[in-house]
Amino acid sequence: MEIKDLAISPDIVNLFDYTQNDDARYCLTKIMLTPLADESAVVERQAILRGFVSNINVFQNYNYSRIDYREANYFVEKFSEKAYLPKRIKLKLRLYKKLYYEYRGKFIQ
Repeated sequence: MEIKDLAISPDIVNLFDYTQNDDARYCLTKIMLTPLADESAVVERQAILRGFVSNINVFQNYNYSRIDYREANYFVEKFSEKAYLPKRIKLKLRLYKKLYYEYRGKFIQ
């Protein structure tokens, strides 16, 4: 019997899937489908999962909408200093309120 015979995805993954976005769902599926090499790796994974379970109260009120996540993720992936931090940006932000609020909206996420 091999791991592919266990029908982990999607049957078992759906039992544990409380993720908020597609990237987290992909990571969860990858973790569950990746067999561990030895006993120490299994013990380490169990310790990580115990840590999440023991701190579940931290995640009770967690809420981050998908659109906000995608916007923040896009910003992080596409960030470049030339695009977001051009020369004399401080002066421009002080002079133009609209530009100031656009930058503030992008960076506040």
